[in-house]
Amino acid sequence: MTKARSRVDSDVPLAAALDRLREELAVVREILDEIRDELKWANRNQGDTDRCPTMPLRITSMPLDPAALDWEINRFTAADLPVEIRDPTPRQQGELF
Repeated sequence: MTKARSRVDSDVPLAAALDRLREELAVVREILDEIRDELKWANRNQGDTDRCPTMPLRITSMPLDPAALDWEINRFTAADLPVEIRDPTPRQQGELF
């Protein structure tokens, strides 16, 4: 009879620990359900307003060496060209037909 009684007494802390684990698991399930609902809402209501459209980039200059350390697109503009190369005289548009 003492063995049976000692076994029951030793199961009390184990039962309390299992009850705590059960409660914590219930809380974790609730939190996961809330996260799932939030993700579902975000996926359904994504829309195109969140995305930024990429505008076309007008390339004015590119470096000759693609492996250069200071590689940068559009570093120079027409104002950086020497005066001899720039054409200051405006041209008139010709007629197509």
